Amino acid sequence: MARKGGNNELSNLTPTLTITLWRAQKFHINHHTHHYTTNMSDINFMVVDGSLADLVAELTAYIETLGCDELEANCQRALAAGEEPKVFELITQQLPLLNKSSEQQFESVWQLCLHVFSFSESFEWVDAVLKAISGHSNLPRSFNGPAAAGQAVVAVLASLFNMLSSSHDDAQLANTLLAALTTAEETGNLHLLAGQLKSDQTVTWINTWQIEADVRDQLIAKIYSALVQLDEPAKALALLVAAVGNTQTSTFPMTCKLVQQALKSDHVYDFGSILALEPVEDLKTTEQRLFELLTTVASGEVAKMQSLAAGDAKSLIEENDFDAESLLAKTRVIALANLAAESPEIEYSIIAKNLDVSLDTVELWVIDTIRAGLVEGRLSQTKQSFAVHRAQKSGPIAKADWEVISQKLDVWKKSINDVLHVVKQARENANAQKRKIAA
Repeated sequence: MARKGGNNELSNLTPTLTITLWRAQKFHINHHTHHYTTNMSDINFMVVDGSLADLVAELTAYIETLGCDELEANCQRALAAGEEPKVFELITQQLPLLNKSSEQQFESVWQLCLHVFSFSESFEWVDAVLKAISGHSNLPRSFNGPAAAGQAVVAVLASLFNMLSSSHDDAQLANTLLAALTTAEETGNLHLLAGQLKSDQTVTWINTWQIEADVRDQLIAKIYSALVQLDEPAKALALLVAAVGNTQTSTFPMTCKLVQQALKSDHVYDFGSILALEPVEDLKTTEQRLFELLTTVASGEVAKMQSLAAGDAKSLIEENDFDAESLLAKTRVIALANLAAESPEIEYSIIAKNLDVSLDTVELWVIDTIRAGLVEGRLSQTKQSFAVHRAQKSGPIAKADWEVISQKLDVWKKSINDVLHVVKQARENANAQKRKIAA
């Protein structure tokens, strides 16, 4: 099947969905199906052999035991008449019955079914498979609870995804991944996809697949939610940053979500990479209140943040489920980092004034800022001051900041030139001395 979508440098790469199965499985229908199983956290995989006629006979005979009459005979007649598409159509109509399989047979019969479909020249059956196996209502009842059932379903969906990789149909790959994510989340099996979700490969798929915007948004939302649940907030936020920064994937709702999550995150204090994104910059005109809140926090403007929380942005904070105290605390931490970036030593009284906090809480705020990774230094209760060893200035870079950087670079350049001049002079003196001795 031809790839649906534009060409790109990754179009020839074959995507592979990797899952981790925490139980070993050995299923057998009959001699046509062979399973090779590794232990514990290794990947479970299967090889199916046999002719199409044999495999169809095996599959349809099994489906008949689940409540379908004459399927095997009808399929064999179609095969005899050379009507293979009819065979796949007949099997497709009975796919929901496979969910009645026993726990021991469920995964293997679905794998056999997928192998039968691999003989088809088209991929029209994919939607029927996804419809039959996806969703909480379609979970097999023979398993001991939704978690066990979900694990088997995710394994089947992973096999389907890997099978579709050669088709290069981005929409089908996306829908299959979305189904696997949904099932894993609903049944408490996100750990099965943890390794895959934490890799950069998944983000690459989303950024390169030629798919509908709403499907892409659903995928990004699902993966973001999964990463948060897997206790990977930094990777979750990085996913949103990558999506917003990509012209193919960036949307207004996603940009707003990125800003919202960055402001809520306990791990984000440097907003430089976010503010540098063009879609975020566009919020200045499309979502002015949210953009103002972002720049206020990112710049460490404590007084303005207090004013916004009490007035203009009060409704915005409530609408977005922000915690006003958390936003103010983040603003104070950034303000302290910016203050530390301007001076090698800061008195407690200066910190208290700039952060609008009591003197006896200054050390706690310094410790919070150190924990945030924005500063390093030493507190002195005797001197009532904080000696700065390192400080990371946060917030948007203003013209004055660039001027300071330019001045420091000029000083550095002059120092280097002075050193080069001294080295050059010393070399010339040494050469002159050698010539004098030689003479």
